[in-house]
Amino acid sequence: MKLLAGNSNLPLAKSISDYLEIELTESKGTALFSMLGYSHPLVESTFARALTLCEQLGSPPSLRVLHGVWAHHVTRSNRDAIGAWIKVQVEGHTLWRQVMPTRGYLSQSELPVTIGLGNASKPDSVEIAWPSGEHQMLNDVAANRLTTVVEPGAK
Repeated sequence: MKLLAGNSNLPLAKSISDYLEIELTESKGTALFSMLGYSHPLVESTFARALTLCEQLGSPPSLRVLHGVWAHHVTRSNRDAIGAWIKVQVEGHTLWRQVMPTRGYLSQSELPVTIGLGNASKPDSVEIAWPSGEHQMLNDVAANRLTTVVEPGAK
């Protein structure tokens, strides 16, 4: 016997496991987004799978699934570039910094990345590896200034 109980507008499927798979896939997509950001391929494929399941069952996709699919295609990386790596070449040294709002358990750090240049008047080169996989080179970055960088292809 197959029984689907609850207050739902979902049509009865072949089995309740079909709907459990949708629910688990939605939850997995949400968890992956929290860890990896919308631009990650695993997030895209998970929400796309949930959307496909909904279509196969004739079930309207939840707002969570629609938002996940939409956000992946609109967003290149997350809004604050969390997870981006910055590589700075200065006077023969390579400095690496990652955009990360935390540094340890129950901690919080400012998002602007500060890079010390020592006695150099400016960095030799600055390269950003965005969470989306995009790479960007910056030229003529001035020292002692806040430089705002926009990811190429961001909408």
